[in-house]
Amino acid sequence: MELLTILINFVSPLILLVIGKWLDYRLEKQEQKEQEKRQKQKELEKTILELKEGTQAILRDRILQSCTHFIEEKQITPLALENITRMYTSYKKLGGNGLATHVYEQVKELEVKQ
Repeated sequence: MELLTILINFVSPLILLVIGKWLDYRLEKQEQKEQEKRQKQKELEKTILELKEGTQAILRDRILQSCTHFIEEKQITPLALENITRMYTSYKKLGGNGLATHVYEQVKELEVKQ
């Protein structure tokens, strides 16, 4: 009986130590996974922002080119006005403003010709 008591007193702390180390290992792995997820999320958010800014810049360029052309022509076709309006709407949704708004307002005042 004494041998059993000694064995239990010796083995119990070892079992608890092993379980504790295993739990520490699992928690560390879980934290690493969470950190990797957060890093990937940050990278995705950065990529989305860069795509948004790039798209906005392209739309601004196209709006300015198109509007300048039709302002010089002093008239615009319905299809061209619709295309410019769609570009401008997307541009505004992406946060655009400034010169593109100014030339778009001028284009809306042009004579529409078939």
